[in-house]
Amino acid sequence: MPLLERARNLRDLDVLIHQGGYRPDLKSTYFKNLIIARLVSNPNYEALVQAQLRIHEATGGITLEDFKKLVKYLKEEVVPLA
Repeated sequence: MPLLERARNLRDLDVLIHQGGYRPDLKSTYFKNLIIARLVSNPNYEALVQAQLRIHEATGGITLEDFKKLVKYLKEEVVPLA
C-alpha cells in the first residue's frame, strides 16, 4: 500500500515512519523524518535526534554539519503544530 494511503495526516505519518516499519533509503529522508517528529510533538523526538546524530557521526559524512544546523533550527525556530 502506498505511503500516503496509510497516513492521512502528519501524526499518522510520524507514527508510520517511527513505529510502523517504514524505512527510508535516502539520508535526506532522515532530515524530513525529524521535521515531521518535531511538528507533531513526538515524545521520542530527542531520542530520535540522538540516534540519528550517532549515525551521522559514525559515517563521517558531510551531512553532520547540516544535521546539527537542522536540529538547532528545529529546536529554536519551529513551533510544533500539536
